[in-house]
Amino acid sequence: MFSQFFSFKIYFIALTVLFLLFFVSWFPKTEAILKVSSEPLIMEFDIKIDCFVNKILFNLNTLPGKIVEIGEIQNQPDYYFLEDLKDSDEKRMIIFKKQDLEDLIIYKANSFLQENSDSNLLQSEFYFGKKVYSFHPENWELQVLKNGSLETMAEIKIFLQEEVILNYHQEKILKEICFKKKSWVKEKLESFSGVKEAQLSISPKIFPQTSIFKNRIKISIQPMLDE
Repeated sequence: MFSQFFSFKIYFIALTVLFLLFFVSWFPKTEAILKVSSEPLIMEFDIKIDCFVNKILFNLNTLPGKIVEIGEIQNQPDYYFLEDLKDSDEKRMIIFKKQDLEDLIIYKANSFLQENSDSNLLQSEFYFGKKVYSFHPENWELQVLKNGSLETMAEIKIFLQEEVILNYHQEKILKEICFKKKSWVKEKLESFSGVKEAQLSISPKIFPQTSIFKNRIKISIQPMLDE
């Protein structure tokens, strides 16, 4: 009888210890905000709108367009309408998709950043090079350069300015900071290139380290505009 009670007690203690270890390693939730340096990306180039193509020609800076009657404009919410792309009789106009323009700009920006990134960054396990933090199509400036005489082609100029940050490999960073003390994690995060400040919070506050599981850690990146 005594041996059975002793065995149960040992089993209960072992189960409790395992539960506590799992609780301590899994339960902590960490939120890290990285304040990172940024730099402006200014781009200006010409784009062709061609009603005879049906897809984006990225290397030729060409977007597919289509001709619509002026009265149909309200039925095309996903398209750009530029006043200077109307025909001479102002009955029809060339329009083009907003998403097509965004896709072309993203391609051009990423290609430029890839070609002009520091080779050391591309070789580091914690960075992918550089990237635009967020695109803002509502701030892009479009200007019609010419409307083709056949009214099936046009050319526009676009000017934009966006903020560029380092493209961090978050999966590898998460792996690096799992189950580490808060002070060590903060110091490690602030050692990464471009990070000006790391704000770290672990909840509940009684836990001294991050969780052993990556999905319990969230990293947010916020650019700090250089003065």
